[in-house]
Parts: sequence; C-alpha cells; structure tokens
Amino acid sequence: MLECTHRIRTPFAVSDGWLCSMALRLMSSLFEDSMETYCRPTIRLSPEQEQEEDADRGQSFDEREVLIHQVFWFCMLWTCGACTDADGRAYVCDMVRSVLDNKKDLLKKYNFFTDFNKVELTGTGTPPMPPRKGLIHDLFVDSTEGGKWKPWTDRIQGFDIAKDAQYHTIVVPTADTVRNQFFDPDSR
Repeated sequence: MLECTHRIRTPFAVSDGWLCSMALRLMSSLFEDSMETYCRPTIRLSPEQEQEEDADRGQSFDEREVLIHQVFWFCMLWTCGACTDADGRAYVCDMVRSVLDNKKDLLKKYNFFTDFNKVELTGTGTPPMPPRKGLIHDLFVDSTEGGKWKPWTDRIQGFDIAKDAQYHTIVVPTADTVRNQFFDPDSR
C-alpha cells in the first residue's frame, strides 16, 4: 500500500513513516472503540448464563480474526488511500481489490516493484469482499454484520427537522457527514 502512495497525487507530501503511524493509530482506536466493538473478548459464561438467549458471548476467535482482517484493510484505505484525488482513490481501490482477490495481474500492469503473498486466516471465517463497483472509500466495515462492507449512508438514522429550527442550524446527514462523525467520535 505504501508503494501505491508513491504513484498517486497527494495535496501535500506524506512520508511512509507518517502513513504507517496513522494506520496503526487508526487500527488501535478502532480495536478499542466501545461503540463499534470490532474486537471483543470471548466471554466464558456460567451454565446458568448459557441458558439465556440474550447473554453476551463476546466474539469467537473466527469472528474476531475476520474483523481484524477487515479493519486492517479499512485502515489501509483510509491512510494510504485517503491523501489523494479521485484518480488516486480509484487506483488504490483497484489495488486493494486485487490484493484481496489474490490477483497479481494489476501489479504487472502497473510495473509494481512490490509483490505479495496472500495471508490466509487461520480460523474458519471468511472475510466479506467489498462490492466490485464503486469506491471502497464509500463503504465502512460493519462490526455487527461480520465485517461486511456497507455504504456510509446505511449509518444514517431517523432525520427530523424541528419545526422551529433556524435554517442555518440544520445539518442534513450525508455519507460525508456520517463518515466525518465516524472518524471524529467526539462529534457523535
């Protein structure tokens, strides 16, 4: 992914070290986020708790492994693939899809120096693939549906405008406002 950043336009210079640092910070914050719950421990329940249908069992190893995989690619997208223009984002999305599909033909087409070996998950989980069309930037990883890639607009919930609201105070939720709130939890 770092090699991608060397091939795209960026509005300002970004170093590989800065991108790696930002990717790690983003991953760490998502793993620790109590609202998104990408990583939760498996909870050992007592025999009485096992009988309860709504008992919180946490995540299994397989669920957690899939979500860690998905969060990794989400973070690569929003670090290495975020500091660019529309053409750069399309390029990064193509590269992410080719790596996820284990297809190296795009690497040859763009004369990539870097090669990769697909990392297989050790559990039985299968990471959901992003849709074939559109930018992956238009999607988020849904922790409640096993790491499925879903449109940011799916996060928009009931939007009502108060009758006495002043025009300049109304904020209409869009994919961009929802995405900005996701990346700035203090604004939630």
